[in-house]
Amino acid sequence: MSSPGRTTPCRASRSGASSASTSAVTAGRTLSFVVVVVGMGSTVLATVSGLAVYDDTLLSVHMILAMVVPLAMALGAPITLALRTLPRRPRSWLLVVLHSRLAKVLTFPPLTFALFVITPWALGACGACRTGRPRPR
Repeated sequence: MSSPGRTTPCRASRSGASSASTSAVTAGRTLSFVVVVVGMGSTVLATVSGLAVYDDTLLSVHMILAMVVPLAMALGAPITLALRTLPRRPRSWLLVVLHSRLAKVLTFPPLTFALFVITPWALGACGACRTGRPRPR
């Protein structure tokens, strides 16, 4: 049992004391899920739909992929959402992966910035972007 001074979630929901905070948490989780779905939906829209045909011509497709999707995915906080909603065992597996040495190396800010800046420049300089796309006839 809990101590008399602490309120358990069941007691708080019965008394109505923390119903506002519970609804705020639920609304936050729902908003987070919606933002992640918007990010994934934007990816699908820009890569699978008819817009993908115009990826060489329309700057808007590039803007969707380069600006809307990462912003929506970061603001959606999918890892935080997963940690809050997963059962105990999958949550512990996710924590093991998040605290691994590989995750620390891959999320090291100077490395991610270098990959973000150097990759497009290197692909453009070596001609890899031109070889992957079919030439118009």
